[in-house]
Amino acid sequence: MSYIAGFSSTSLCSAAMDFDVPVGGTMEHADIQFAESEIEAFRTYANVFPDECVFLVDTYDTIHSGIPNAIKVAKELEAKGYLLKGIRIDSGDLAYLSKQARKMLNEQNLDYVKIIASGDLDEYVISALAIQKAKIDVFLIGTKGSQLMNNQRLVQSTKLSLKK
Repeated sequence: MSYIAGFSSTSLCSAAMDFDVPVGGTMEHADIQFAESEIEAFRTYANVFPDECVFLVDTYDTIHSGIPNAIKVAKELEAKGYLLKGIRIDSGDLAYLSKQARKMLNEQNLDYVKIIASGDLDEYVISALAIQKAKIDVFLIGTKGSQLMNNQRLVQSTKLSLKK
């Protein structure tokens, strides 16, 4: 079934309930920032959602911690009979980061893991990414220019210094 402009799900729970649209989504930066560590956040998420696991890898350092930690937990999932569904990148140079991510995943025989891009994407950004031959399998479209993003941002924490 398709919805507006071919979308197949929503991360907005009220839309799911009101319009009978399938709900979908991935972890948030807050899930990682409030965990003991990035890898523990991934492990916790994997324990709760082993069949639908997508890790957000750009909260701290995409190349040096996010992707390597995702790879470690992907291997742990495989040992339990599950497969990591994907990794999500929503900031930085998406073309460069997606190419590096694909290389790192493939080197570990994780070529089945989808690379998902998000973060203020629109048709112009997606077109530019295509021209740059980004290694992105899925684009999450949502809040470009919307005030909704402000409602999702954590502005202060007495426990941690937040990067997003």
